[in-house]
Amino acid sequence: MPRTVAVVDPVPAYRRGLHAALTDAGFVCAEPEDVEAWAGQAACPAILLTLRGEDDLDRLARLSAICPTVALLQSNGPVAYLQAFQHGACGVLPWDSCLEVIVNGVRAALEGLCLLPLGLLQAVATDATVASLMEADVAVPQATLSEREIGWLRQLAAGTSVVELAPGVGYSEREMFRLLRVLYARLGATGRSDALVKASQSGLLDDPPSA
Repeated sequence: MPRTVAVVDPVPAYRRGLHAALTDAGFVCAEPEDVEAWAGQAACPAILLTLRGEDDLDRLARLSAICPTVALLQSNGPVAYLQAFQHGACGVLPWDSCLEVIVNGVRAALEGLCLLPLGLLQAVATDATVASLMEADVAVPQATLSEREIGWLRQLAAGTSVVELAPGVGYSEREMFRLLRVLYARLGATGRSDALVKASQSGLLDDPPSA
């Protein structure tokens, strides 16, 4: 079944260009008014989302918890890329990339791979801001987790397996594992155990106050 890709960008001409390129590549394109509602209903959904500010990072976090989301950045600095990945993007590309590169980037992201500019990778190795973050073991700012995501973590901490968790929250096992990988990355964790430790340290696993 072909992927249905929603292109979320405020520039009509830019959206039309991406629609044409993605359609030629075998994708089905959509332009929903409410992309979050659409993502929960469409068959094999994926999203291309342009990031322009902090509000878009929060939107990225919400969308990436529902379906694979590729971020298009207008800011090409290393920290902008790290923030996008921390907020759940499965791929990140410059907004002004040529159409062929964007299509290839979407394909790669949906296969679990990542297409990144060579200059960015070189910059990450030398950029003083990124280096200081790494040396200090300070996480790039993260989006607030949704109540649903916190609920997943609490169930895992209580001993529920991912196989048991998936049907209870309405996902296949494969999709549940993918969503949890995104969630772990947003916590700056390397896996389930590390994520639960970080969540506990952050108070996310504490029982909510009674009404």
